[in-house]
Amino acid sequence: MAGGRPGELSLFRTIESLSIAVQGKRLLWRTALQCVPEGDENRQRFEELERAAGRQWERVEACRLSLAAATFDTAP
Repeated sequence: MAGGRPGELSLFRTIESLSIAVQGKRLLWRTALQCVPEGDENRQRFEELERAAGRQWERVEACRLSLAAATFDTAP
């Protein structure tokens, strides 16, 4: 299902899958952070990885919403 051009469902589905994957990665880093004790040097790294995944998701989400408009155009 990967690929496609703007307006095609296959491209929208690809970006939708990517969005879900990025959120999963973000939650993985959040879970890892909860498993690391306060003061551990890895906490800061997990916090940054979670923030980075959040920023990545914001970029993918903007693309996804733009593609949604092109894919599901309801204009007559």
